[in-house]
Amino acid sequence: MKVGRLWVAGLCSGLILWACGSSTAGKSVAYDLPETATSGKLKVGSRSFQPENPIPTQYTGYGQSFVPVITWSAPPAGTKSILVLVEDPDAPGSEPFVHWNLRNVQPDARETPGSGAEGNNSSGGQGYYAPKPPPGGPHHYYFEVFALDRELDDAAQDRDAAVQEMKGHVLAKGQFVCTFQKP
Repeated sequence: MKVGRLWVAGLCSGLILWACGSSTAGKSVAYDLPETATSGKLKVGSRSFQPENPIPTQYTGYGQSFVPVITWSAPPAGTKSILVLVEDPDAPGSEPFVHWNLRNVQPDARETPGSGAEGNNSSGGQGYYAPKPPPGGPHHYYFEVFALDRELDDAAQDRDAAVQEMKGHVLAKGQFVCTFQKP
């Protein structure tokens, strides 16, 4: 009888989490993965919109899909390249949706757009894919910048390959989060 009650309680708890839209459960943005661990910090911001606020519509797929200007502080000595990722862990699916994967940005750069190679985004293309979430609650967009002691291999076009290549090579990182929901 006691085991049955525990099982029912566990099932109910799971259903409540599912019903509340716990879509980020188990999804980690690159910034939080062990492969990107470092004690070095970068200050990351934007000249296009305010961090920790909603993204203005003109930077989304419901507006003009403008590419935002992301800025960061000077990386540490020994930096050979910068990686910029924009990820949405609230998107449907088992992985965060990658909106931007800008790789091998020159170490002296302090903002996007600029130098760098466009890696794959989760839409199947390359370049910035403007946020366009489905109806529902707000999605969280993580703007992440990594200073690396190497350039990424040209074959590392997707986020997972880049994360694996970064392991042990992240000198500093920084991020900010913004939200957006369908108007």
